[in-house]
Amino acid sequence: MSSLVADPEPSDNDQDIRDFLEDLSVEIENNYAVARSGRIATYSGIWICTTLPTEHVQLTSGQTLPDIGNTEVVWMYKTRSPETAEDIIRDEFRTYYIPRTVWGSPEYMEPDEHAECSLERLSKNTTPNILPSLLRLLKEMESNREHPLTKRIEMETGSNWTKEDTNWMWYTSLLTQIRKGLAASVDQ
Repeated sequence: MSSLVADPEPSDNDQDIRDFLEDLSVEIENNYAVARSGRIATYSGIWICTTLPTEHVQLTSGQTLPDIGNTEVVWMYKTRSPETAEDIIRDEFRTYYIPRTVWGSPEYMEPDEHAECSLERLSKNTTPNILPSLLRLLKEMESNREHPLTKRIEMETGSNWTKEDTNWMWYTSLLTQIRKGLAASVDQ
């Protein structure tokens, strides 16, 4: 596939495939709240980079979605603000912990950096009245491999947090670090 995209002199068949993929990407952008760098934001609000989920921008409809560095990326519109502790956690995982953004992390990387980014986002977006519920829910999830919310997150994101011990340990460590960080922010 990479040779198809990078080949400066594609065959006729390669060009047909490129044209099809370009048409498909435009169709996806027209029907879903996603767009590539250089395209116009169709909605006002927060746009999240799908390949670097720590990157996000606040845009007004009509503004151009930026590159990151000199790289074109795909942006996804954050659709709504969560209202309950469960919504907050689901939103965080559906947006930032999809397989393509954390692939390999449980095997090759500690969850610290991910937890710090989640903590920063959650600290900014969680109201004081919902924080106790959020802390309780995180505590329940980190000690229960069969927790309904964890199972729902797995189903919605396609991530497998509970079947493999390595993934489960990474996931629970992530939840614990997020919970402790949120609790510490309340104590300050």
